[in-house]
Amino acid sequence: MREKGEQLTACGIVAEYNPFHNGHLLHMNQARAKSGADVIVVVMSGNFLQRGEPALVDKWKRTAMALAGGADLVVELPTVFAVQPADYFAKGAVATLQALNCSSMSFGTENGTDKDFEQAGRWYHEHATHIDAYMKKTKNAGASYPVQMAQAMESFSPSFTFDLSSPNNQLGFAYARENASYPHPMALHTVLRKGSQYHDTKLGDGAIASATAIRQALFDSADEYALDSVSSFLPPSTFHLLQHASLAGWEDFWTLLQYQLTVRPTEELRNIYQMSEGIEHRLKKEAFESRSFHEFVTRVKTKRYTWTRLQRLAVYTLLQLTDDAVKDEFSSLRAVRVLGFTPKGQQYLNQQKNQMTVPLITNINKKNQTLVKTDILSGKVYRLHQFDKVETQDFFRQPIRYS
Repeated sequence: MREKGEQLTACGIVAEYNPFHNGHLLHMNQARAKSGADVIVVVMSGNFLQRGEPALVDKWKRTAMALAGGADLVVELPTVFAVQPADYFAKGAVATLQALNCSSMSFGTENGTDKDFEQAGRWYHEHATHIDAYMKKTKNAGASYPVQMAQAMESFSPSFTFDLSSPNNQLGFAYARENASYPHPMALHTVLRKGSQYHDTKLGDGAIASATAIRQALFDSADEYALDSVSSFLPPSTFHLLQHASLAGWEDFWTLLQYQLTVRPTEELRNIYQMSEGIEHRLKKEAFESRSFHEFVTRVKTKRYTWTRLQRLAVYTLLQLTDDAVKDEFSSLRAVRVLGFTPKGQQYLNQQKNQMTVPLITNINKKNQTLVKTDILSGKVYRLHQFDKVETQDFFRQPIRYS
């Protein structure tokens, strides 16, 4: 046990915990063991997530799950970074961990060692000019961004040691590249995924299932005992929190999105972030004809406009995020918003707050609200799916103190 005056070390984890399950618990424990850190810092997405989905439960309940599962400090990944492909997602996440002076970070992978990812991150920066030129050359060749990146890496480095076709490795590589761009990169600690894979939709027989499969089981069943069917894949604390939570999915927000697409003129929709190539006309037409979000995306989806890309675009539209506004917030990390901590996490914050180069926010007020205005908007919109059951998300909320 460290003495009160001793400087604590921190290992960062980037997560969504949608919801926090046994696989996340395993990762948390291994990250602590591998890094030897005193404190686990979690940078967690807020109420809308990377693949363009509303969170199953709000950010405060997911913060409580993380703290009960072993996190010492939970901070919010700003919305403009959270609902993004791997590169921008990693940019915001690593910037937040760097702002909190974490000495290391840990992430899950399908294969590849700590050293593999650290070397790959450094190697990328040494060859960034050539890789960027290759990516621009192949931009409209029809392949997805991860496939193009994998091809670029293979063309310059035939001995590349891990598989870039898997989602966790893609994200891990994005973390490694972003981390390597800092003067003092964090040490990287990989944890191999066990049991289910990221996109698995079946629960399986073991104690670990993907968050996707758990959500699928909850949404597919109208049975009041649906939560019991996934209980073996969840820590007891998560199970308890879900019992008293209002669950959300895209269908709960469909009429809000449908209304936006119906009443807003196409010239206004054109200003929404990532609204390009005239897709606003197609969205507007199909929104009026569709009876559900699933039907809407099915109608609009093409090889170029994938399900995930359309879900992200739907979030940008729902929140009315314009191209100019998002790009302005991308320029730098504006603040670090604290959602919860343990006594040790609070001790770490007290040690770091005077060394931080960005504002640390524990309570939203008139003076600091502009720094997190998109997150506040996100919280207000998220509440609309069940206003009476979802508590206020930002104003009048203080960090959860867990002991």
